[in-house]
Amino acid sequence: MKKIILFLSFILILNSYSLFASEFEAHLATVLGLDGGLSLSESVKKGTFYTRETFVGPILGLDSAFIMKKNGFTIMANGAAVVMFIIQDNPDPYITNPYPHPRGMGLGAILNLELLFGYTYKPNNNFNLTIAAGPSFSVFYPAITARLSTAYYFSKKCGLYVSVGNSFGFMSPKMYGGRHSWQLMNSTTFAIGPVFKLGKNN
Repeated sequence: MKKIILFLSFILILNSYSLFASEFEAHLATVLGLDGGLSLSESVKKGTFYTRETFVGPILGLDSAFIMKKNGFTIMANGAAVVMFIIQDNPDPYITNPYPHPRGMGLGAILNLELLFGYTYKPNNNFNLTIAAGPSFSVFYPAITARLSTAYYFSKKCGLYVSVGNSFGFMSPKMYGGRHSWQLMNSTTFAIGPVFKLGKNN
């Protein structure tokens, strides 16, 4: 809970600074989208990984971008709630009958937080294209995330935002109790929604 409060406080601080600093543009997007991926677990046979879970589900999020007008340097602070439908939960193939068959559909929910750094290409006031990467964190996995996003403005303040991202995360045996093997995760997200320019100078 403390991490979430700190993250939201960071977004508010960046927004406040961007609203009053002429060097930056502030953009805020509300997004709906889809997240899908898989997780790998280390087998009891050391050095061997197997596909533990495959999952897919909708996301609801808030993306914010702070673009330096002089050179396009960009900071993105993003947060999203993800409802995960676990398509298949597989047993360790090197354990004899932990359960007879792969388990079917399950349901879960997580919160993803991202702090990304990158560059924005902006040929005019109506269009921008951003590529950024940096650390992210969910309830279970710290990760590295790369994101490509674009915004097209139909007016001075409102437009359409589209984003595609990929995350690679991991969990070591010592990070959480009850885990005695490495866990790896890879997921891809697609999101779309309205975007707004903030501040009088944007």
